[in-house]
Amino acid sequence: MKRKIFLIYIFIFSVHCSGKIFIGEKYILGEKKVIKEELFILSEKIEIEGNAENEIIGMAKKVRMKGKVKGDAILAGENIYFCGKCGSDVYLVGEKINLESKIKGSGTVIGREIVIENTEIGGNLRIVGSKIFIKGKVKGDTTIWGNEISIEGNFSDVTIYGRKISLTKDTTVKGDLIYHSEERIFIPKGVEITGKIMWKEPVSLKVKKRIINPKTKRLFSFFSLLIPFILMNIFTPNLLSQTVILTGKNFFKYFLLGIGLIVLSFIIIILTFLTVFGAPFALIISSFFFSFLYIARGFPAIFIGRKILKKLPDRKSTWVLSTILGIIILVILISIPKIGIIFNLFFLPLGFGSLVIGRLQFFKKLRQEKIL
Repeated sequence: MKRKIFLIYIFIFSVHCSGKIFIGEKYILGEKKVIKEELFILSEKIEIEGNAENEIIGMAKKVRMKGKVKGDAILAGENIYFCGKCGSDVYLVGEKINLESKIKGSGTVIGREIVIENTEIGGNLRIVGSKIFIKGKVKGDTTIWGNEISIEGNFSDVTIYGRKISLTKDTTVKGDLIYHSEERIFIPKGVEITGKIMWKEPVSLKVKKRIINPKTKRLFSFFSLLIPFILMNIFTPNLLSQTVILTGKNFFKYFLLGIGLIVLSFIIIILTFLTVFGAPFALIISSFFFSFLYIARGFPAIFIGRKILKKLPDRKSTWVLSTILGIIILVILISIPKIGIIFNLFFLPLGFGSLVIGRLQFFKKLRQEKIL
């Protein structure tokens, strides 16, 4: 089916081009061979050692380019090794990319792991990846987006967006160095930068500093727990009251049961993820599971709130007040440095165990009464 889709795509594409099209298991252009037309390749493996007088557009699982291309080279694949020469622009998209070339035009490289060594680029260089290593010479501007970035060589203006950025001692920047990262980078001795060095914080970090402060965190925790429980007070009051009562009825028992249920749930989710068909189902299960875990902490806290207000009559308004008081107590307790983790670790399994056992008891009762 996939092959048919590719064939249809190539057929439609071929109507608009006059180049040579190859579809097959393996494409090889020998060392002494020359192709003058535009070349379009769809294959499992591409090996080019000869010369292409025009553009090359290829897609394969493995791409190995050692020849010369006068036009643009546009290649996509899982593993790409480009060590040829290009008289125009180069575009590479893949999982692992190795580039060792002389490019007269610009270069665009997108991949997860990118290694560029002994490379000369006459135009601009644009890179997007996770782990990036560059050693070469770029006459134009260099722009890099990545996680771990290491550069060495001769560059003009350089702009970097990354988490971990390093420059070696043999690096020369004949222009400005502008980098966006969470921390300032260390520039070793031997690095020459003729222009300005500018450090800019990422936008995400600026937003985090301005918005996410301790007070905002506490307010978010309070309302994110309060709203679900207020809704439970309105729509499922019996579920709320039953679960809260269970947390105080035999807290040690339900605490241990909660730990076992959490461990068992993790194992089931992991095993489901391992199957191809079960992965989407596991994502749905895990989203519900973590939501219940987050909310479960509130049941023991509401029990404390209800105990404080035990003299008030057992009605909906009392449970609402107990909920608000309990969530306030919980947010205060978990906000205490170090000790807050202990309260979380205690409340979470206790609430989760009570919630699950309470639902099981409810279904058992329905079966006994022959409702189910």
